[in-house]
Amino acid sequence: MKLHKFVTALIALAMLLSPLLIFGTSSAGIAPPPDDLINGVQYIDGDWVISGYENYSNEIIYLTGNLTVTGTGMLAFENVTLLMNNTNSDGEHFILVQDGGTFYVNDTDGNPATTYDRSVITNSELEPYGYDFQTNATGTLEVRNSVIRRCGILTGGAGKEKSGLISHSDSTFIENTELYFNANGLVSDSAGFKMLNCSIHDNLFYGIRVLNSTSPANQVSLILSNTTINSNQDSGIYVESDFIDMSLDNNTVENNGAGGVIVTSHRNVNGTFRDNDIVNNSNEGGIGIWGSSDLCEIRVDLTGNNLSHNTGLAPLRLGFRHNEIPVHSVWVNASNNDIWGVGSYDGLVLILAVDSITANFTDNNFISPYTQNGFHLGQISKEFNVNPSTRVVRAEIHNNNISNLASGAVRVCAVKDIFCNMTGNHVYHPDGAMTCGAVTFGWFKSGLDYSTPENATINFKNNIIEGLQDTGGLGMKAIYNLNADVENNTILDTHGMGIKLGWMDDSEYTQTTKLWSRPTRNVQAKVCNNTVSGRGGPGIWLYSLSGSRVYDNTISARTGLLTRKLVGAGIRIQDTNGAAEIFNNSVSGCEAFGIQLYHSAGVSVHDNLMSANTYGMALNSFSKHNVLFNNIILKSASQYGYYLTSDSLDHAIPDNNTVNGEWLRYFYDTHGSPGTPVLIENHIIQEPLMSNLGQIILANSSYVSLQNNVAAQGMNGIYLYNVDHSMIARNDIQDNTLLATSHGLHLESNTSDNIIESNNFENNFNGIAILSNSVRNRFWYNQLNKSDTQIGLLMGTDGTVWNNDIPPNNTVCGTPVRYYFMEDGLNLADITVATPLMSNLGQFIVLDSSNLSFSNITLSKGYSGFYLANLQNATFRRLNASANNNNFYCRNSGNISIFDSKAEAGNINLELDNVQNLHADNVTQLGGTYSVRLTSSNGTILNSTLSNATLYTLNLATGSQLELVNTTFHNATLNSDSVLNVSWYLDLAVECNLQPVESANVTVTNASGFIAFDGLTAPDGTIRNIRLKEYEMTPNGTAFQTPYNLSVSQETLGDYTQSLNMSRTTHLDVTLGDLTAPEITVEPTITPGILGTSTDTAWLNVTIEDTGVCPGPIADAEWFLSTTMPQIVNGTGFPMLASDG
Repeated sequence: MKLHKFVTALIALAMLLSPLLIFGTSSAGIAPPPDDLINGVQYIDGDWVISGYENYSNEIIYLTGNLTVTGTGMLAFENVTLLMNNTNSDGEHFILVQDGGTFYVNDTDGNPATTYDRSVITNSELEPYGYDFQTNATGTLEVRNSVIRRCGILTGGAGKEKSGLISHSDSTFIENTELYFNANGLVSDSAGFKMLNCSIHDNLFYGIRVLNSTSPANQVSLILSNTTINSNQDSGIYVESDFIDMSLDNNTVENNGAGGVIVTSHRNVNGTFRDNDIVNNSNEGGIGIWGSSDLCEIRVDLTGNNLSHNTGLAPLRLGFRHNEIPVHSVWVNASNNDIWGVGSYDGLVLILAVDSITANFTDNNFISPYTQNGFHLGQISKEFNVNPSTRVVRAEIHNNNISNLASGAVRVCAVKDIFCNMTGNHVYHPDGAMTCGAVTFGWFKSGLDYSTPENATINFKNNIIEGLQDTGGLGMKAIYNLNADVENNTILDTHGMGIKLGWMDDSEYTQTTKLWSRPTRNVQAKVCNNTVSGRGGPGIWLYSLSGSRVYDNTISARTGLLTRKLVGAGIRIQDTNGAAEIFNNSVSGCEAFGIQLYHSAGVSVHDNLMSANTYGMALNSFSKHNVLFNNIILKSASQYGYYLTSDSLDHAIPDNNTVNGEWLRYFYDTHGSPGTPVLIENHIIQEPLMSNLGQIILANSSYVSLQNNVAAQGMNGIYLYNVDHSMIARNDIQDNTLLATSHGLHLESNTSDNIIESNNFENNFNGIAILSNSVRNRFWYNQLNKSDTQIGLLMGTDGTVWNNDIPPNNTVCGTPVRYYFMEDGLNLADITVATPLMSNLGQFIVLDSSNLSFSNITLSKGYSGFYLANLQNATFRRLNASANNNNFYCRNSGNISIFDSKAEAGNINLELDNVQNLHADNVTQLGGTYSVRLTSSNGTILNSTLSNATLYTLNLATGSQLELVNTTFHNATLNSDSVLNVSWYLDLAVECNLQPVESANVTVTNASGFIAFDGLTAPDGTIRNIRLKEYEMTPNGTAFQTPYNLSVSQETLGDYTQSLNMSRTTHLDVTLGDLTAPEITVEPTITPGILGTSTDTAWLNVTIEDTGVCPGPIADAEWFLSTTMPQIVNGTGFPMLASDG
């Protein structure tokens, strides 16, 4: 009968391609059933109702109507093609298996390999519509070796996403069947099903859609095996139900448009996934199981699955989808899975729950060259979920291969507790591109305040971490207690840290009220037999240790083609105040410290080897009471043995600790008594850079005799910290020149009341440094020899160290030190200081003194020539300062007078800071960046020359006020309410008829009409040094007072006025005229009445007397007779000649 079967198949194909409209398009009541004896095409126009047993084989049935299997019916197909004639709309006709009904769809031979005898249920290929197919809750549907297609709502409309082959029955079994071109391959509603060896593809929505719209309380059981679900436009499998029990074995779910297997539940999910290939699915990742409430519990067993190249969401996501509240709990067991990510930003494995996560990940491969995040339990990036971390996480993570991740390979977070064992894993990136922490517990990222548990217990052993970039290897953090066992791990190519316990944020912590914002309160850790190398640091960084041990670790720089030193410390212990032991470690190649104790106390550090580190051992930031013994430091000449800070000097460092075989002379809390000092004598220390503080360190000590030692080639020679009543004498301190902060002798922190005498200083960058409240020390007969660029005496500028006795018997290159403190009435003259850089203050230092007089002082080549502070009533005459950075510097002083002096070629020639009442007369300031600079100061400069400054001749700041009188300058800059007044002298000489005019009234008014001067001339007719302001300059502009109007007058003399432009000192001669007429007397020489003729001369006596204020010469009276006299007549009235007698 094979020939007959082939013919039947051909006929069926023809039927698929033609609707055969001649047989009707709608039901016409109940139609008679087909005849099974007819092996060919049969047409049913009307509803087909099965109420008994009906079995059909090798048929082609064209149904224009509905097919109903009633509760008493059973329908069986073998090699039957059923064509549903839907020509008007989706769901026009349906197939319904009612409660109690049974529908079997099979082939004829039971062999899935022979596809020609499959049963097919479909609609015409030429019609766009689909049919409905539903099995009710107690119905039975079994489909084997068959095809179901074009089922459901295909053209759009309500309910399309839930249409297709719909089963409400737990008695649904589908095997070796192809479901395609449907709305959904299978829709299981409030029921379970079993599906084996099927192919579900090219459906409009889901391959399989499971929901519980009718019976939410039902346990939905899914069994899916050896089935391929591919190329569906939505998810391959989408499950949405309250209670789900699902088993997927040996399936292939690929190339689906919205994820591979997506499950969402309100209450409970139990899932088993074995040997499935879930690959190349888009948008929603590979497997996503989450809940619709925080009541949901998820239990998943994944073994041997391949989740690769899924995009969008993570390949495996449990407990949440996006920003909803996560499920209550997740239990997951995953082994031998391959989980690959492609372009999945949010990670490879993401698991989140409200209450608890219990996870076992063993022998898996996690690989993705593009994924930003990796294997995350208990906390997800805020971009995906802002809810707090899971309360408790229990995790077993063993023998996994975790590679190619760009960021955060493993992160485990919780808010209450973490319990984790992680062993035998390999975490790496072959290109060294991993960032944001390779493996972290209790920390997700900086500032995330709900990712840190209260307590954590973690065993981390036999793991390999490598290929890191800008990140660390292993980090652990808890709020209260962290119990960690970190053993036998290899962490290579770190950048940031190798192992970090107790704190994980990128920056240092700050004390706030938030519990997570401080390091773990108590860390009990065993960190041993680990190998850490890389180019970042620290190698091992531990906080808050209590009863912890760090031993037998090897920390080194990165080696090979790109050899790089560790940037930080090899081992850093921080904020520890309890028993901790660091021993038998080997640390090398660190750019910072080999072993560092930071803000830590009570730590025992012994039997460690530190080699080729910038600093071998560091104790800093208030570390104290630590014990060091039998440690070996090996280093080059440019590296340091120890790094200590002044707040961390209380330690036991005995002589069994060595630096290149030499022990550090470190003396702390060493005390003698008056008359019985402790002797520290005859030590020779020439091994370079024993510590960053000095070759000999004496701290918190008193009554010590430190004599006859050699301290050479150190950061400092001798370092004294809080030392009193001790003798520092006859030591050779030389060649301490590494940095500008290197000192021969360093005094700090109340090092006071000591005698420092007869020491020899040679070639130190700074000979003696007196810092930080070190006072009342007597420096006598010390000899300092140095180069021109080195400094003899270094002192603080704040006044806290000035009270020291440093007489001129101390010399710098043979030049006596000029240092004067608390002097009254000091009078010095004829001193020259030309040795460069006698001190950092100046060549000539006067402090806290009064009533001073200095003359004929010549200073050069210093930071300052004169350095003056806190002076009152000081007079300087005939000073000469040149080539000092600041030729004359004075601050916090009053009544400073400078006469007939010169300063040149300094950066600032005259600088005043808070100086009141400066008086400078006839001073010359040449060159410099500023000639004169004032800050919060005031004064007057007269008759001087200020010139040739490269920036500004005058610089006035912070409310300074300066008047220049008869002084030339080039330019000025002012700020902060400062005022500059520029004035000139006017000299007047008033005369009349070449005679000086006394008491002439002189009035000068400015351009605004205000009187600037009003006075009388002296007996010599002069007024000298009338001070007239040219202008007033402020930061807001310049106000000119010139031109002035000059008025000179005298009561009996004429007035004089003139306009004056006072832009320089001016001398003016003023001449006044006399307004008083002369007194003239005429007396004839003959008596009146004498008769004479017109030719007779009448002689007269004429007297002209000048009675004015300023008499002038008397002229011949002839002019008067000829021009002003009346005609002279005789007694008869006739005119006569007249002539003076």
